[in-house]
Amino acid sequence: MAEAMPLPHFVVTSVVVASGLVLNFMNYFKLLNAGIWRFWEDFITVGGLSVLPQVMWWTFVPFIPNSILPGTVAFVIAVVAVVMASVNGLNCWEPRWTSQKRLSRGRCLM
Repeated sequence: MAEAMPLPHFVVTSVVVASGLVLNFMNYFKLLNAGIWRFWEDFITVGGLSVLPQVMWWTFVPFIPNSILPGTVAFVIAVVAVVMASVNGLNCWEPRWTSQKRLSRGRCLM
């Protein structure tokens, strides 16, 4: 299993995983600012949703030429999802058949 991942990729992945471990412990013990935690969640969301399709493309589709298209499309979708979540665009969505009412500014009535 040696050299399964190139050294630069391994170093970056290790730093992100170690940072996540430290930040999760700090958040668990209430030692972390809420703004830093939100930034970390957004970073991990965008990073994870962008890298996963790209890695799957490289792993499971060896006969198709290399392309960054899956990662790029997933990155754009992830950024849109994070921006929508930050402006409460995802919190109020429900199917049409429910009886949820919205305020004029797009906020939900609970």
